[in-house]
Amino acid sequence: MEPSDHYEGRGFAPVQDDPDADIIQGITHFIDQLPSLPMVVQRMLHILQRDEATTREVAEVINLDPALAAKLLKLVNSALYALQDPVTTVHHAVTIAGFMEVRNLALGMKLMESLPGADKEVLDRTMYWEHSLACALCARGIASAVSPATAEEAFLGGLLHDMGKLVLSVYFGEQWREALEAAEAQGRPPLEVEAELIGAPHTVVGQMLAHHWRLPRLPVMAIGHHHELPPAGDMSNEERLHCAMIAAADNLVRWMDLGSSGYSRLSPLQKELSVPLGLEDSRTEVLLRETARALSDWKAVFGLNDDHANIRACVRPEPDAPTRAPRLWVIGPAQGPSPSVRAMVAAMGYEVHASHWGEGLLRTAAEMGQDAILMDLRGLKVATDGLTSFLRAMRSRSPSPILLIHSGQVPSPSPELGPWVASMERPPSAGRLNEWLRHVLRPV
Repeated sequence: MEPSDHYEGRGFAPVQDDPDADIIQGITHFIDQLPSLPMVVQRMLHILQRDEATTREVAEVINLDPALAAKLLKLVNSALYALQDPVTTVHHAVTIAGFMEVRNLALGMKLMESLPGADKEVLDRTMYWEHSLACALCARGIASAVSPATAEEAFLGGLLHDMGKLVLSVYFGEQWREALEAAEAQGRPPLEVEAELIGAPHTVVGQMLAHHWRLPRLPVMAIGHHHELPPAGDMSNEERLHCAMIAAADNLVRWMDLGSSGYSRLSPLQKELSVPLGLEDSRTEVLLRETARALSDWKAVFGLNDDHANIRACVRPEPDAPTRAPRLWVIGPAQGPSPSVRAMVAAMGYEVHASHWGEGLLRTAAEMGQDAILMDLRGLKVATDGLTSFLRAMRSRSPSPILLIHSGQVPSPSPELGPWVASMERPPSAGRLNEWLRHVLRPV
C-alpha cells in the first residue's frame, strides 16, 4: 500500500522523492501492523449497514463480549437515562439505547483496548479519553439542535477526532513531545510543527488509522478536518457541517479544560462556526453545562478514574454561610469572543450577573453584593490612567476582588491597587479562572 493511495485529493499526497514519504511509509507500515477491529465490532458494523437490522441481532453480537454487555447495561442504568426500573437484559438495553449509541459505545471501548499505551508523560490516556468523550458529548449536543439526524455520527466523530495522537504518542513519542513543546513555546499551531518535526500531523495519521479500520465516512472526515475546514467546494455540505460541529466541540471543551490530548492553542470560536451552529452565549452555557454533567456518567461507563475531576465551582465566601454558588459579576463587550467569560463561569456552576461596558457600572457596583468581579477587556484599547482611575472608583464602591482579562495590550494595574486587582493575559480557560477564584474566595 502506497501512502498516496489513501490521501490523493485529501490535501496530503507525498511524492516518492520527498524525504517525508519515508516517514509516512513508516507510519503506514506501523498502522498496517495494528490488529483489525475486534470481531464483535466488525460484526456489529456489518449488521448495522443493513436497513433490516434488528435489535435481537445486535444484542446477540454484544452478548458474545461479556465486558461490552456489562458496560451497555451500566450505561442504560445510569443517570443519563433516568429509568425508573433497572434494565437487566442486553436486548432491552439495545432497545432503549438505540443502534447508534450501542455502536458508539462498542467502538469507543474496543479502541481503548486495541491501541497500545503511551508513556504517561507523552500522553495521559485517561485525560485523552476524557477529552474525547467530552468532545463527543458536546458535538452531539450541537448536532441535536442543528442536525438531529446526524447527532450520533457527531458523537462518534468527537470520540475519534484525535486518534492520530495515540499513534504519534507511541510510534514517535519523543518527536511528538518535542513538537508540542515547540508549538507551545513558539505560539504556533501544533499541526504545523508536527508536520515539520514528524513528517505528518495527527490529523493525517488519524485518517490513516481510520481507513485501516474502515470506520464510517463522516467521522473519518472529522478526524482529518477538526482543526480547519477546507474550502466549501472540497466536500459536501453534510461533510462540512459535520466537521464544523466537531471543530466547535473540540474548541469548547478545551476552553472548559475537560480532559486533554496535549497542547493546543486556545482561540475564540470563529464566527464561521459559531453563527451557523447557533452557538450564541446562552446556548453555549447550556451546552457546556450539559456536557460536563453527562461526562461524569460516561467516564464511569468507560471505567476512567476521576483523578482529574471536571471543572466545577465548589467554593463559597464564608465557611459558615448557607451553601450557595459564589456570585460573580462579569463585565464585558456586548459582542465579545465566544465562548464568553460569562458562559464559562455560569457553566462551571457560579451564579453570574452580566453587564456590558458603558452600563452605569459604578452605580451598579455600589448596589450589588458580588463575591468577585471579572472584567473582560479583550479587544479594547485602554489607557493606563483611565484604567487606574476606573479601578480606584470601583474600589471605593465595592470590596470585591477584580480579575482583568485581556489580550496583552492592556497595561498592568497601578501597584497602589495591590492584590485587590489581578491580571490575566493568556486565554482564560475554565481551569485558570477557577484557580484564581479559589485563591480569592474561601474554600469549602
